[in-house]
Amino acid sequence: MPVGSTSEPEINPPKPTALIVDEDETVRSLAERILQLNGFDCVSVAIGAEAQSYLSVSSTPAAIALIDMNGANIDGIELARMLRAVQPGFKILLMSNLVVQSQVLDNEKLEGFVCKPFQAQTLLDTVQSSLREEGSEVEYEATDSQNSP
Repeated sequence: MPVGSTSEPEINPPKPTALIVDEDETVRSLAERILQLNGFDCVSVAIGAEAQSYLSVSSTPAAIALIDMNGANIDGIELARMLRAVQPGFKILLMSNLVVQSQVLDNEKLEGFVCKPFQAQTLLDTVQSSLREEGSEVEYEATDSQNSP
């Protein structure tokens, strides 16, 4: 800050972190790019054990997790339960190319579902909607210009 300046330095709020869990690198990369262009920090991992490890050691809690419902080493619903045990209260979206009954989401108290392959705007809208729901511990405001790859 220049000498004699009376304005306070601008402090940017921290970006929410999205944890992306999918063994398909293309899906992870696409989701990561969409979310980063729209104000998120992202951590992408291929398997559930990596997601658990990240949440266990990270000093920055994840705001939301996008989890492949049909993971190779653990199914998405079981992984969601395990991640919530490590970090209670954060939002979880399942991703799959299969149809998911809303009863599954309701029973597990999951915030939503993204059908793969997804459109950039659909993914972003679902994530933003989940973070704006009542009870969300994360404040999120969309960037002025919504970007898509």
